[in-house]
Amino acid sequence: LNIFSAKDAEIKIDFSYLIQNTYWNMLYDVRASRENGRLGLSVYGDVYQKTGEDWNEVKLFLSTGSPSNNVENPSFYPWYLNAYEYDEEKSSSRGKAMPSAKMKKAEAGAQEAYDENIPAAIPQTAVSEKGAFVEMELPLRQSIVSSDRNQKKFIKEYSFIPGKELNFNYEIYLWQNRSSFITAELTNSTDIPWMQGEAQVFFENEYTGKIQIPFMPSGKKETIFLGKETRISAEKILVKKYEDTKGGFGGKRRI
Repeated sequence: LNIFSAKDAEIKIDFSYLIQNTYWNMLYDVRASRENGRLGLSVYGDVYQKTGEDWNEVKLFLSTGSPSNNVENPSFYPWYLNAYEYDEEKSSSRGKAMPSAKMKKAEAGAQEAYDENIPAAIPQTAVSEKGAFVEMELPLRQSIVSSDRNQKKFIKEYSFIPGKELNFNYEIYLWQNRSSFITAELTNSTDIPWMQGEAQVFFENEYTGKIQIPFMPSGKKETIFLGKETRISAEKILVKKYEDTKGGFGGKRRI
């Protein structure tokens, strides 16, 4: 970076740049329990960077967008709108009489004493929309060395209960085997889109394998497999056989 100045001066310069040999993917842990009626989803960012420089104690932002310098025909991306949430508490406070200074001081002292007994909140990933994309700012500074290995970073954790967002179902494929499988019909009701990625599945605290989570924007519903349900099996049994013939000579036989 070459800078020219006609006279001596002190300045602050902020600059940004794009580096190759770096990318990230979403990874997931799915922990489901039919007995407890819950499904937990942990979302991770699997970061790869081999830029030749280590990232030490940096603020890490993960974006669902794809920056590009190529000049090409415009691509159109969907915008997902969220319903406005009405804050009843703020609205009801309008028009009320303001408390006196003594009341404010007493309330402040009581609040400070109450706050001392409350444990500090766990830092959470901040999510913000950047146009058609979503940007996630990890709460803690990260160190990611330049390496051939991917490095897994925790983003957020979500929990679902049966209802509009989650339904457990059983599926059986008798033309293949007698086993039954349990599936989860899951709707993405979170604040981030789920990018396509690999998920480790744990059902009733047992590891059942890996599946692929498809791309799921907010509001999208998909069915994901959780594993075999060993308590249920099925078989096809001939209950009754119907047979008749039509025609006199060389007639057709129907079964």
